[in-house]
Amino acid sequence: MKTNRRFLLVAIFGFALTFTFSCSSGDDTGGSIPFNENSQIYNRDGRTLYKKNGIIEAYGGMTCDDYEDCEWHVKVGSVTNGVVNLELDKAVPADKYLKNFLDEEQSSCTSYPENIKIFGEEFVLTNGNGNIIGGLMIYYEDEQVIESIFYAYFSKDGKIACNSSKRTWNLDVKEGWNKIYLRRYNNKGAIREYSTNNILTKEKELKWIIWEEEE
Repeated sequence: MKTNRRFLLVAIFGFALTFTFSCSSGDDTGGSIPFNENSQIYNRDGRTLYKKNGIIEAYGGMTCDDYEDCEWHVKVGSVTNGVVNLELDKAVPADKYLKNFLDEEQSSCTSYPENIKIFGEEFVLTNGNGNIIGGLMIYYEDEQVIESIFYAYFSKDGKIACNSSKRTWNLDVKEGWNKIYLRRYNNKGAIREYSTNNILTKEKELKWIIWEEEE
């Protein structure tokens, strides 16, 4: 039976986070060391190792506010002793689960494929019985910058170029799962930048972080 607790969603596209964790210091060329997606999960503090098991599921976060009321989810991997094993090539969402991409921001786009749709955006870890353990994200933050990687499924190939007052998009996506890089500098009014090109400066500092649900 699924838990009836409400999942505290950490929306990647909204990216409204309220914590800062410490990571080891380094230079600003983190992008030269690719993030290993099949790597260790850390707890919310960014230092303590997460050692449990579970199933990773993706779901269309902007189509429903509560995971437990959302039927649009697919298995994308597993976790063993806190180590991620992504299997995105085996995860193909049904067409009915896809939703229109950037409905409210298409007016800011200079390139946008007609009727392109998306699935994914957010990962959760479950115990295999439908009960949520917590939200999963690949994330780094310090006083200057927030950087992240997430995965989204697109319904077709295409180039997306949009520039609104809050976000810029520079995507060259393929049908299927795509890796999206996100960067935002922590100054007032900072614009979030999304790209399928690696725009990160702190990639070697990125970690899988789990937001465990509170009892």
